[in-house]
Amino acid sequence: MKKIILLATLLLAAVSADAQYKPGTFSVEIKAAFGASMLTKMPSFPENPPTEIMGRKMIFSSVGGLDLEYQAAKWLGFGVGLHYSRQGGKWENYKIDINGIPTEIKDPRLVLNYLLVPVQFRFYVYKGLALVSGVQFGFLVDADLSNRIEDNLSGREKRINTTIESKKDCKKFDLSIPVGITYEFKEHVTLGFRYDIGLTKVNNNPTPSGKDMKNSLFHFSLGYKFSI
Repeated sequence: MKKIILLATLLLAAVSADAQYKPGTFSVEIKAAFGASMLTKMPSFPENPPTEIMGRKMIFSSVGGLDLEYQAAKWLGFGVGLHYSRQGGKWENYKIDINGIPTEIKDPRLVLNYLLVPVQFRFYVYKGLALVSGVQFGFLVDADLSNRIEDNLSGREKRINTTIESKKDCKKFDLSIPVGITYEFKEHVTLGFRYDIGLTKVNNNPTPSGKDMKNSLFHFSLGYKFSI
């Protein structure tokens, strides 16, 4: 990640041309983004015993899609996008006894795939440099709860990968606020950083601890923008 930040800084320093479009014009940006996501207020896993507190961790996330933008003024752009996003979160490994057999549960995670529709404003503060914010609507495509089970019964290690389809346990709609920054070079290449703040809960039913999980996602993007 440090290398990505360093590369973005060097590129920004090397190019200073104004890449903005004229007011009254439309443009399309095709982009891919990579980063990390987590679920805030994830309940202890497992819930029983309730005194056991498991650590929460981020997972690798990816976003891909396109944005349509209307240049309303030299300093203001308004746009809507269509993205596909992989996000979610995971817990730390933990150990339990299953029928008296010491068993370790590894890499327990909840992966959520969304179709995202961001509606956002771009405030151009200097040439191709813009601050981005708005509102984002998410529609759940699928959800999977997975882990890897390992036991050492009779000295023999046994590994089982399990995946449970969990879409019915998750909200089908998600609302978030995206905030970020983008820069467009004269070659129409764009670099950006964005953080999505989840506003609505992910879990469809209350957890035993009474907590509601929300999405939290940040990513760096690389894109190509052109006028239409």
